[in-house]
Amino acid sequence: MILLENKIDIFNRIVYQDKQKECAKRLKKNKIECQEILKEKSEEIERKSQEIIDRRVKLAKQKSYEMLSNETEERRIRELQKNESVLLGFLNDLYKKLEEFSETEEYIDFELKRFARVIADMDEGEYIVYVLNRDVKLKSGFREIAERKDIHLQFKSLDEFYLGGFIISDIARSYNLNCSLRARVEDKKYEIGKMLRFALKERV
Repeated sequence: MILLENKIDIFNRIVYQDKQKECAKRLKKNKIECQEILKEKSEEIERKSQEIIDRRVKLAKQKSYEMLSNETEERRIRELQKNESVLLGFLNDLYKKLEEFSETEEYIDFELKRFARVIADMDEGEYIVYVLNRDVKLKSGFREIAERKDIHLQFKSLDEFYLGGFIISDIARSYNLNCSLRARVEDKKYEIGKMLRFALKERV
């Protein structure tokens, strides 16, 4: 017969083996769960890390584009400033040449012909003409041309700012035609600037 102690020992072994199996099963289950959790966390960390990297790359690209855009804008502004400076220098030289031109006989002939064209379609009557104080020959020439059309002229002083030429208006001063030398330059300022920009690009 199996002694009581042996029975107890056998019972304990059976119970221990069952507990050991149960613990091993739980341990295996917990291990699988831990591996799945670890895998999920690793994937989440990798995904978040990639998102952070993507955001940083995007921000870096955006910053690079902004820097490039700013640099392009600054370069454009520098070019505009340079072009404007060259244009102003050119216009100042041109104004000086026109001042010299206004002291020649060619200037007198040029303005007389232009005055004749301007008043060709004007009605007879009285008009105001602004000319430089020193343009005595123009005054007499304008008066002679105007009298052929029964047009009477009142002469007034033209500011030296206008360089030469003339400005004509009706007696009521409701309108005026600016035919000064400076006005001719200002009318062509855009074309002059465009030609200068083209010339500067050709030199680069």
